[in-house]
Amino acid sequence: TELDWLYTWMMGDRLGLLGNCRAFAKDSLKYVPVIGWAWAMSDMIFLKRDWEKDQVTMMNSINKLLDYPSTIWLLLFPEGTRFTKGKHRASLEFAAQSGFPQLEHHLS
Repeated sequence: TELDWLYTWMMGDRLGLLGNCRAFAKDSLKYVPVIGWAWAMSDMIFLKRDWEKDQVTMMNSINKLLDYPSTIWLLLFPEGTRFTKGKHRASLEFAAQSGFPQLEHHLS
């Protein structure tokens, strides 16, 4: 949520690490004026939700961050996907085909 980001930035600031906080973010966020552009220039890791592409991006970015001379925080705030009847139906079909339980209750 928005508050998770706020609390994490506040804690990083109090510990003197705010300038060394990096995060995974959706690729489309780098196009948001000001904040997205600043993130794009500060080694944030942008992901496209395509594992074949994101795996390479993640490995290259993490290897680059490992060369930093000081400690960094690499933050991950997993986001959910909005619930729709179509997505739920696809989820049930996938679960049935894969032998997983069919979930009846979802947080959204």
